[in-house]
Amino acid sequence: ATVFRVAVVEAAKGAVVKMSWDGLEMADVTSIAQMVVVLSCVYVTLKVGMSSVTAEAPEVERTRRAWYLTSVSSLLLSGCGLFVTCRMVYFGISHELAREETDWDRRVARFFCAYCVTDLFVGRIDYAELIDWQRGWVHHIFYLACLILLLARRHTTFFSAGLVEELPTVYLAYARINATSPTTWPFATSYFVLRILYHTVATFEALEHSTLAFVLGLVVLRQHLWWFAGWWRGISEPHNRTNFAVKWTLRSKLAVLASMVVVQVATMLHVSYNGYRRRDWVFSYAAGAALTCSYVYFAFQTILIFVDTYTQSFITLAIAEKQ
Repeated sequence: ATVFRVAVVEAAKGAVVKMSWDGLEMADVTSIAQMVVVLSCVYVTLKVGMSSVTAEAPEVERTRRAWYLTSVSSLLLSGCGLFVTCRMVYFGISHELAREETDWDRRVARFFCAYCVTDLFVGRIDYAELIDWQRGWVHHIFYLACLILLLARRHTTFFSAGLVEELPTVYLAYARINATSPTTWPFATSYFVLRILYHTVATFEALEHSTLAFVLGLVVLRQHLWWFAGWWRGISEPHNRTNFAVKWTLRSKLAVLASMVVVQVATMLHVSYNGYRRRDWVFSYAAGAALTCSYVYFAFQTILIFVDTYTQSFITLAIAEKQ
C-alpha cells in the first residue's frame, strides 16, 4: 500500500510538471515584439517600393498590400517546413513529433505570433475592409492563442511539423499580389495534399505524443475542410468563368471531388486503425475512443462536402447543361 501511495504521489507530481506554464518566458514576449517592429518595417518598405514600380487602381493596390505580409510569412515558413519535411522523410514522422523542442522551433513559433499581430495591426490601419471576421480576426487570434499555449508547454515541435502546409499560401499570395486568379489545379492539389491529407496524418500521429497537439490539430483540420468546401462551391458556381468551371462537365467535377473524398476517408481510416494497433497505449480505451470518434466525425464532414457541393451548385449546372 505504501509503495502504491508513493507511486500515485510521484505520478501526480509529474502531471503537475507537465501541465506547468513555465515554458513561456519574457524572452518570448520580447522576441515577438521585436519581430512585430521588423515586420512592420518590411511592410512599409514593400508598400513604398511596389507603389513606385506599379500604378494600379486603389482597390487593386489595396488588395495587393493586404498580401505583402502573408507572402513574406508563407515564404519563410514554407522554407522551414521543407527542412522539417526532409527530416520526417529521413527519420520518420513519429520520430520528428517525439523529439524535444529546440530554440529554432521556438523562434519559428514566435515569428508566426508576430505575423498575426502585425497583420491585424497594419491591416486595421491600411486595409481594414479586407480583413474579414472569419479569415482575419478569428484565424489570427486563434493561432496566436494556440502558439502561446504551445510555447508555454514547450510543444512547438508540433507547429514546426505543420509548416510545410504554408506552401499553398505562397502560390495564393503570388497570384493576389500579381492581381491574377490562382490556377485551379496547382492550388487545389497542393491544398488537398498538404492541408487535408498530410495534416490528417500528422494530427492522428500526434495523439501518441500530445493530447493538446491532437486536439488543436483537429480544430485546424475542421477549419481546412470548411475552407476547402467553400472553395469547391465557389469554383463550381455557374457564373464562375475559370477553365475548370467552363471546360469541365458536371460528371467530371463530381468524379474529381468523389476521388478526393474517398482518398481522405481511406487515409483517416488507415492512420486511425494502424496508429492504434501498432502502439501500446497507456489509456488504450480513451485513445481508441478518441481516434474512432475523430474518424467518424471527419469522415462525415468530408462526405458532407461532396453532398453539399452537389446540392448547392452542381444541380444548377446539370439543369443548365440539359437546356
